[in-house]
Amino acid sequence: MDEFGPLNFLPHPGRQRTERGGKGKDPGREPRPRRRATYTRPHGVPHLCAAYDLGKDQRHGHIKKTKNRSKFLESCRYLRSLHQADEDNMFRRYIIWRNKNAADKRLTALGRRANAA
Repeated sequence: MDEFGPLNFLPHPGRQRTERGGKGKDPGREPRPRRRATYTRPHGVPHLCAAYDLGKDQRHGHIKKTKNRSKFLESCRYLRSLHQADEDNMFRRYIIWRNKNAADKRLTALGRRANAA
């Protein structure tokens, strides 16, 4: 299980025209068009939550409009629904969640208590 994003980090066309800068500035030159950088994404940034099933050699993925905890857990629930028959056979799933809190002692203790790898 992994998540990829943001998938489209492209600037939107702007309406500002700038002068040519630097040492080679030509005073007679017309302003050149430039694309303004966008630092806010009010409508969200698409993220891909993907998983690879080694046993069946299949890939599963969903593109979500925004990235948050509930969307990630929704993807985990979907993956769990694919392996319902395996739960009776004591099948273990290991989800590696790489984040900045991976070295937290409380989370490590919780993982040991839950018998997770």
